[in-house]
Amino acid sequence: MEHVYSPKEVLSEIKRVLKPSGYTIILVPAENWLFSKVVWPLWIKWRGKIWKDTHLHQFSGHKLKSLMAEIGFRNIQEHRFLLGMLLLVKAVK
Repeated sequence: MEHVYSPKEVLSEIKRVLKPSGYTIILVPAENWLFSKVVWPLWIKWRGKIWKDTHLHQFSGHKLKSLMAEIGFRNIQEHRFLLGMLLLVKAVK
């Protein structure tokens, strides 16, 4: 989701093609302090400039959960792991 131009359009399409009561699982960087100030800058430095500016969107706080609720997903659950740097969101159509 962080690499696409319009996450709202992608999520809408995911919802459209899901079976009734189907679910989706989305994994994105959580953009917390550790990720955005330490891990990502080091990754870019070590892995090259090719990664620079590849994240078009940031999903800090509950931004992804709110977007999914706006689209009409239900039963939205968030789970953070890897020191809070990754955000997994599970939702039902």
